[in-house]
Amino acid sequence: DVGPQSGQVLLFLHGFPDDATVWSNQVAHFSALGYRCVTCTLPHYNDAHHSGIQWRALGYSNDEICDMICGLVKRIDPSGRGVVLVGHDFGSVYSFFSLMKYPEFFKAFVTFDVGYIRGLLSREVSAGAAWTVFLYFLIYQGLLIFIWLCSLIPMFGKVITCPCRLVLKPASIYSYWHLQMDYWARCFAHLSGIRSVPDKFACRHEGSFTDFPGCPTLFIWGTKKPMMLHDKEWEHAMQKRAREDDGSRAHGLPCFHYPMKEQPAESNKLMQEFLLDVSSLQVGSSKSKRG
Repeated sequence: DVGPQSGQVLLFLHGFPDDATVWSNQVAHFSALGYRCVTCTLPHYNDAHHSGIQWRALGYSNDEICDMICGLVKRIDPSGRGVVLVGHDFGSVYSFFSLMKYPEFFKAFVTFDVGYIRGLLSREVSAGAAWTVFLYFLIYQGLLIFIWLCSLIPMFGKVITCPCRLVLKPASIYSYWHLQMDYWARCFAHLSGIRSVPDKFACRHEGSFTDFPGCPTLFIWGTKKPMMLHDKEWEHAMQKRAREDDGSRAHGLPCFHYPMKEQPAESNKLMQEFLLDVSSLQVGSSKSKRG
């Protein structure tokens, strides 16, 4: 928690396999401008910082993570002025779900490199997303899940995970079993022609993805990645919202998965302009509703 207590609250959520330190550049920049910057480390990430906390071995469901995030929001913004949510990677995913479940808590949203993904945030799965997830699973996340499963085995797990940690350099071996397995099941079902799969989450976006989130949103992504982590249609919808001047913006930067670290000056500039533009908005409003 850095910056004046009276400042606009920015809540930063990191992704996998990072921790709260991934936001160090943004925290230093925006706290100096008078914003109150709050970071947190999600369950199981960088356990060295949480030696006194006993996390559940099998992880937490998506709804439980959202409840944790919104419980934190209530503590840091008791007056209900509205928090600006800033996410990256899985932090963005949890942010999207939190915006679905508790939209009244958030004034605006900034998401780095992960945008709206059909099948993950809604029941609809696009063919492009299905193939992306299939390849992503084979290349990277399948190995991480295997390491996590091995880590649960006494003694043997330590032998297996230690060398893998040196190669992958994760902050921790975290289970995103509840969230990821549901998404993979949907994508694999789509590729195999299965009509539907059971839905394990209470919170799922039902409306048009082109106008979600409802609050002003800044989307910054890296254009050099081999696979994009957002639906192209949603990107176009965000750019249309920007042209209609509802406070939302979308910018691609020449970098990979970490725009806020690879292009910190440009990322901070875009974010600062966005925050100034939405500063006078009330929670639950858009720029077009400003009086």
